[in-house]
Amino acid sequence: MSPLPARWWKRLRLAIGLGILAVIVDRLGTGPFLAGVRALGVVPIAIALAVTAGTTVLCAWRWRRLVQALGGELTLCAAIGAYYRSQFLDATLPGGVLGDVHRGLRRGQAIGNLPRALQAVLLERVLGQVVQSMLALVALLALPLPVQRALWPWIAVGMLAVALAWQLAHRRHGSEHRWDIVAAWRRIGWHAWAAGAAASVLAIGGYVLLFWVAAAATGTLHAPHDLLPLALVVLAAAAIPLNIAGFGPREGAAGWLFAATGLGAASGVAIATAYGLLSLVACLPGGVLLLVDVWRARHP
Repeated sequence: MSPLPARWWKRLRLAIGLGILAVIVDRLGTGPFLAGVRALGVVPIAIALAVTAGTTVLCAWRWRRLVQALGGELTLCAAIGAYYRSQFLDATLPGGVLGDVHRGLRRGQAIGNLPRALQAVLLERVLGQVVQSMLALVALLALPLPVQRALWPWIAVGMLAVALAWQLAHRRHGSEHRWDIVAAWRRIGWHAWAAGAAASVLAIGGYVLLFWVAAAATGTLHAPHDLLPLALVVLAAAAIPLNIAGFGPREGAAGWLFAATGLGAASGVAIATAYGLLSLVACLPGGVLLLVDVWRARHP
């Protein structure tokens, strides 16, 4: 991808994220967003910090496991710190992937092998997204049939978009890069993939728990069996790289899903907003680590 299309793609992603938020405000006003902000409190924030600490350890362990399977060495402590940094950057910068790029670049500098470091980060993120997508598809079957019929075409479009992005990545990096990724994929044994998938399921369980906490904090708590499939689908939508500091597709998906299931669009947007803010606050340790990095660089 040449610099010009890449620049326009970034602008397009920003415009789509803003557009989604603008449509929500036009239809529902600012009330649901304000309700999400008011949901912040000492107890929800404390729970969010604890839950995110657990999910961060699980994701960092998943990354470390794949690094080891590729023949590298990475301590769990270093992996946790790097993952906190990447989560903070993902939560505060447009697109939601720049933190992972930062994690790969830092790892590459540390080991003196940038391609291998980026491969491990890419495969770790792909594993997490695949597990999350599979859980979302299973959850979709628990939703009303009209909702399923409305979502399947969008899922097909999403799959085509992923395939297109994969092809563009191949063209950009060339056949050598493509075969390096395939070779790395094959080199990781099934036991490492299984362990990583199990860690992913547990981490997603933590995200769902935080979604439930956000629902309770907004005063729109529903039965767990009603909220579980909605949370899994909304969280999958949140992974779409069209967000602005995490906001955009998540709120749009939550508003539409809650409205389609009779729970109210405003409730869905309020819960998604509260979830996003709680997640952002829970990632602040990563921001602190980044500030420490800057201080150390200036005071060697």
